[in-house]
Amino acid sequence: MTRQVTEDEIQIWNTIEKLPFASEDKSFWKEVINEGSLNEDVVKDIQSKLGKLQPGDEDPMELTRNTAELNRHIQTWRLSRNLRGFSNRGGRRRR
Repeated sequence: MTRQVTEDEIQIWNTIEKLPFASEDKSFWKEVINEGSLNEDVVKDIQSKLGKLQPGDEDPMELTRNTAELNRHIQTWRLSRNLRGFSNRGGRRRR
């Protein structure tokens, strides 16, 4: 059973679309995000390929801006995921 795609994952995908990744990578990542199965391994793959991008026809400042935006969205996704896991721990509160 797949879960619903989060807003953070949508933001990650929208930023990936702006960057000059290979079309095979983009299609694979889109499929993973649409299935709601984005995980740390996929994110590490995205970031490793992000570090290897070279500005082609694109303005180098635009590449830098989109790279920073993608890293920011990934950090937000990680924080949200960790906070969600923390709040689901259950347990009793001390008073």
